[in-house]
Amino acid sequence: MKKIWIDCTNSPHVLFFEPIINELKKKYEIIVTGRDYQQTIDLLKKKNIPFVQIGSHHGKSILSKAFYTLSEVLVRVKFILKYRPHLAISHQGYYATIAAMLTGRKSLYIFDGDAAKVQMLGIIFGTKALCPEPLPNIIFGRRLLKYPGIKEEVYLSSFKKDSNYFKKLGLKNKKTIFIRPEASSASYIKGEHLMDNLIIDLEKEGYQIVIKGRTPEQIKYYQQKFKNLFVPSQTIDGPNTIANSDLVISGGGTMNREAVVIGTPVVSTFPSPPLSVDKWLVKEGYMRIIPNPTIKEIKDALKNKRIYKKSDKGKKFILNVIERMLN
Repeated sequence: MKKIWIDCTNSPHVLFFEPIINELKKKYEIIVTGRDYQQTIDLLKKKNIPFVQIGSHHGKSILSKAFYTLSEVLVRVKFILKYRPHLAISHQGYYATIAAMLTGRKSLYIFDGDAAKVQMLGIIFGTKALCPEPLPNIIFGRRLLKYPGIKEEVYLSSFKKDSNYFKKLGLKNKKTIFIRPEASSASYIKGEHLMDNLIIDLEKEGYQIVIKGRTPEQIKYYQQKFKNLFVPSQTIDGPNTIANSDLVISGGGTMNREAVVIGTPVVSTFPSPPLSVDKWLVKEGYMRIIPNPTIKEIKDALKNKRIYKKSDKGKKFILNVIERMLN
């Protein structure tokens, strides 16, 4: 039986790969690795996905990231030599792609962002590269394959809302705004705690507010600063929280696009230039990008009824590419 290695370096990767793993394990041996960053390990455990923990996150500075890239690659080279997979797959985690190239293994590099220049490492060294249709060819050249739809559609195409989820969390049945703060440890963010003033204004308006922190430090900060809001320490079900909320406000990217696919109005406060996929969603009327939204703009966003028509074509396309690479 051929062996496939899937390397999860961030929590959204667990959700993305879950339906792909469920299909591939019917025919292949699957080995999953997880990095201890954000909720990656917690999600792997919650999803009952067997995994090997390798690697870690190495801070904010470009210098530290560059220095530790070598160690992350070497850890994965050792992993490949031990487990000997036939194919390495990662999503915006170029360590696995480089390690596969160094050990003579095939690799599939999947990505949906065009801002991080280091992604070129994954594209250059990968056997094949995949990205969603909205990304323009001019950014990465013509050799890439494109799958239909967007990344979040791959794992949410069959999503069904649990209408009792808020009750399970102990939340009230009232107008709810779900907030995902900016990724203050990511290299593309220049400041921290950019949403504080907005949260204060929303609290005054009487909205029920759920804040999903990214790191233990960020969770602790919001728990101490906003005593009356719901800021869970444990990992919560993101898609169901989105589906039961009236509006999503996020300083990142993945959760905004999850809201689009699920059908919940969304405002992106992403403080850097938007990715091509987000520009496309804004152009089509599915998302609004407002770096510093006012209460009036939030109320206007709550009225957005533009519905995204999701499908499983993207997932099927990716599975087909993997099959062709193994045969």
